Parts: sequence; C-alpha cells; structure tokens
Amino acid sequence: MNKFCLAMLFALVVPSIATAGGGNTKATSTITFKNAVGTSSVYVIVADAATLATTTQANFSARGGKVLNGVSTVNFSKLKAGVQTYAFARVALNDAPPAPGDFITGAATLTAGKTVTITLP
Repeated sequence: MNKFCLAMLFALVVPSIATAGGGNTKATSTITFKNAVGTSSVYVIVADAATLATTTQANFSARGGKVLNGVSTVNFSKLKAGVQTYAFARVALNDAPPAPGDFITGAATLTAGKTVTITLP
C-alpha cells in the first residue's frame, strides 16, 4: 500500500514540475561593446539613469562596470529586453580612471534573445 501511495504521489508531482518550466526560461539580451582604438582604455557600464548619476570610481566595478584595454570586446549579458542605458569614457591606455563627468551616455534597444553590438567612438 505504501508503494502504491508513493507511486501515485510521484505520478502527480512529476508532471506538475515539468509543466512549470523548471526555472527561468525568459530569453534575455546581450550588449557587446567594442573598443577599436588600441591606444586607449574604455570604461563602460550598463545601468539605469539614477545608478549612472551616482556611480563613482570607488563603486564602478561593484555596479557592474567593465574596462576594455586596447582593441577588445566585452559583453553585458542577461539584460532585459527594451531600452538599456549605458555610459562610457575613453582614457589613454594605462591612464588613471576617468572622472564621473567624463562619461558619455547612450541607449540601446534590445530584443529578447538577441545581441546588440556597439563600437565605441
């Protein structure tokens, strides 16, 4: 009898787990930033306007900021579809990080499951 009850419970629970999708199945988007200038570094961050306004050199990396040294690329993945705001600043290779006022902002429109490539000027 115990085996029968366990088998019935198993038969009811397993299909409901499969129906639920087994986790996060939403498609996310990616932005690939390219630095085409070999003699510079580019500091880039993807965040909302309020976060960008309060980002400093001290918290740049903690907020997801990345650095492209020389000719290189960097990906920001798992982004929601829609308009994403980013900011970047270019400095000479091996120079000190840029000041907050040196950043230029931009926006990219993302589609779920797609990658947008931005070559930074």
